[in-house]
Amino acid sequence: ANEEFDKFMRKCIEIEESEGKQARAEYEKQYNIEKEKKEAQKAIDVENLKRDLLDEGKDPNTDMEGENEVWKFEHGVDLAKVAGTRQNEQMIREFQSRGKDVQSFASQRYIVKCQVADLKARGIDPLAHFSEPEVIDKTRAIYKMDDKVAAKVAKKYEELMEEHGGRLTPANEGDTPFTRPTHNAKSDITSTSKTTSDRAKAKAEAKAKRAAEKEAQRKAKADAKAQAKADRAAAKEKKLVEKTKAKEAVAASTAAAALAAKEAAAVSAATSAAHQASDSEIAATAQMDFAAAAGQEAVAPSSLDETRDSGADSKNQVKVSAIDTIKSKA
Repeated sequence: ANEEFDKFMRKCIEIEESEGKQARAEYEKQYNIEKEKKEAQKAIDVENLKRDLLDEGKDPNTDMEGENEVWKFEHGVDLAKVAGTRQNEQMIREFQSRGKDVQSFASQRYIVKCQVADLKARGIDPLAHFSEPEVIDKTRAIYKMDDKVAAKVAKKYEELMEEHGGRLTPANEGDTPFTRPTHNAKSDITSTSKTTSDRAKAKAEAKAKRAAEKEAQRKAKADAKAQAKADRAAAKEKKLVEKTKAKEAVAASTAAAALAAKEAAAVSAATSAAHQASDSEIAATAQMDFAAAAGQEAVAPSSLDETRDSGADSKNQVKVSAIDTIKSKA
């Protein structure tokens, strides 16, 4: 494919240099038309090959030989020469056993061949049928059968084919045998072009849908981010308000405590002043009493003893009177 493309590009350059860009454009247009014709015809030929293989009992999807023939024709690749393929492993086994470990698959292919004939008799397209995933698994199991087991099944199939006239199941009224479709390369090109156009349109629609979904996701993500930011801001504001209220409460409590302390200090000061005034009054009274006693002693020295006794009594009375005064003021 790369060699063909390189050859095409060299030809385009040659034409452009010798005849101009318009000539090159015409050549490219004609080349693409011919290429589409070849590809359409190739697709028809590949389909016909697969149908021929099925008629021989070689399912192109599961039979190793049938699969290899399709690859050779369609891609130019011999799977027996590709390491890791079933065909390559089978070739190695045959080589190592010197041809003794060779499985013919004759019975297995006869079974598939009978199934194809029955499908055709019932109006079913064998190629479409054998391309279904479930059928592929069942057909693969047929080719994996031991030769002896496959031979017994093939014998039973042969009896059924003879019994029902070339089919495995009894004929039903209204059965229309399947006929291989005929293809026209030109109409296939038109169909292919339409299919390509439809695929391009579907691809564009899918791309637009993905873009819309991506934009919706982006918007949803942005909205969620904005909402999260707003929630964080609201939480921060709430926290700030609560903190401010807490500070105000602490300040108010502190002020109330200070005021109470101040009032208590004032009461304490007033009480202390009252006590001091009482003490002064007591002291003054005591002095007056002492002076009177002293005067009396000066006037009558002969009665000193009596005066002392009476002075002591007066002193005691003054003290009692002072104590009573303090208690009543307190």
